[in-house]
Amino acid sequence: MPLRHHSPVAWQRADDLFIHLHQHTLKSFPAFERFELGGQLRRAAYSVPANIVEGFARRYGRARLHFLNIAESSLAEVGNCLHVARGLGYLSDTEYSALEIQIKQVGAPLRGLVRAAHFSCNGFPCMPTPYPPYPRPALPALLVAQRHHRVDSRRAERGQIAGGQRRHREQDRHGDERDDVGRADVEQHARNQP
Repeated sequence: MPLRHHSPVAWQRADDLFIHLHQHTLKSFPAFERFELGGQLRRAAYSVPANIVEGFARRYGRARLHFLNIAESSLAEVGNCLHVARGLGYLSDTEYSALEIQIKQVGAPLRGLVRAAHFSCNGFPCMPTPYPPYPRPALPALLVAQRHHRVDSRRAERGQIAGGQRRHREQDRHGDERDDVGRADVEQHARNQP
């Protein structure tokens, strides 16, 4: 029975690349480089499919994206190790070109997985939520009016309301019935609420 991580093309190609590089470094690299540059190359090549597997084992998008990014970085490290091996003469130009093509064949689907994980999850779980997200209910207009009235009266006490508004508030305090009618409506409405 194939596991979940066996189906992505990126994992299949990364696994093939690791096996090829592992065998190649043990056969072709000098004995003193098998555990230096060869070991580093094998560890980096192993890290690519291993991090793809670990990313697919995660349930949440952020963790999956983290491990896919590590796999992509390890693939870049493999490319750098191969560049150094060619510079030191451990790889011919034809071998290096063939391995570089293999790296690009792993990198393209891996970048697609990273892009898909980034855009589909965007930092949230990639699994369906049990409840749809409901919008926050708006405050009733009556509560909004009461809140503005309290704020305006506090500002008036501190002298923070502009001149015209201050005069209007002073008229209300001295018996202008416009504001009293408004308060009576609010109180009447509050009494009628269950």
